[in-house]
Amino acid sequence: MLFASSHQSLLLLSPALLGITVLLSILKSIFSPSKEVRDFDIFKLGFLLGILLTLHISAWVFIIWAMISLSIFRGLNLRQYLLILHALSFPLILVVFNFYMSDSLSELFASYLSPILNFEQLYYTDYLTLLLAIIIPLFIAALGGLKVLTYNFFVNFQSYCQQTMLLWTLAALFTLIFSYRVAPFQVILFVPPLVFFTTHKLLLVQRKWLAELLFLLLISTSVTYYLNSIYSFVPLEMDKSKNMILEENPLFTEKDKKILVLGTDLSPYQHNSLASPYLNWQISQNHFAKLDYYQIVLKIYQNIEQDKPEIIIDQFDYMEKLLTKMPILKKNYQQSKSNPKLYYRKYK
Repeated sequence: MLFASSHQSLLLLSPALLGITVLLSILKSIFSPSKEVRDFDIFKLGFLLGILLTLHISAWVFIIWAMISLSIFRGLNLRQYLLILHALSFPLILVVFNFYMSDSLSELFASYLSPILNFEQLYYTDYLTLLLAIIIPLFIAALGGLKVLTYNFFVNFQSYCQQTMLLWTLAALFTLIFSYRVAPFQVILFVPPLVFFTTHKLLLVQRKWLAELLFLLLISTSVTYYLNSIYSFVPLEMDKSKNMILEENPLFTEKDKKILVLGTDLSPYQHNSLASPYLNWQISQNHFAKLDYYQIVLKIYQNIEQDKPEIIIDQFDYMEKLLTKMPILKKNYQQSKSNPKLYYRKYK
């Protein structure tokens, strides 16, 4: 709880936080001391891995982590590994089926898989800043890891647990590298191994006063980081999203309107509200780049008429072709004479 509250971003309902909730349930199943391996438990673990992928696609590395950890603890046979993969596919099939029924498979690919496959990253912070944010807990956890390596009185079960948490650290590191959003909330994935090895350090240290001192250092560091994330006492830019605030567009001065922006410049939304589902242009262009298909044009018309934007800002010149393909829409919008990029809705 102490480590997980060291920054206000860690308290957000982020994909990483949702994912680690599932991962802790998976870890509980792996750490079970029972030697009996039931097919139901194996299926449940695979199903949880599938839920993990639906919540945080970048955490696919933890599937490899789970497989290796199970081989350490259980020594599963091929049939049981295939059962895990079979159970893992169920949540994914349900998600794909849901998007298929709403005719949104292309949107699913664009928003869910495309950033990962293309290795795109959006930086809300940088890796060095993330490292500095956890440097003291990481240092104490590293001391705990070294203590574990030099301590020879662990039973086999404890050694397996330590190996699993070390692999968790590597999996969390690769998850951060493959994540689309490099943001402070991704640090939450490192909390379990940090807590695990820090606890070993505090419990195995021979000088109890030193253990108390290290614990007080952890408390003061976590509280300081949390307060600094709110009040910015020290100029540590853990969250650079403030630098991404949109500047006003001098070419568009309308306010308090329902608008639709066909493009990547979202500054007109600063003083206006969104009309229609077309906000993310990376996803929206899957429709507007296919205006030769009647079903796509019809879908665009339905989405526009559902919210009826008062102004459409056409940054990439799609409206002229769309109005040609859909004359009924042309009756509702008129191009501005002063700015051909703007289309105003007609009122009868």
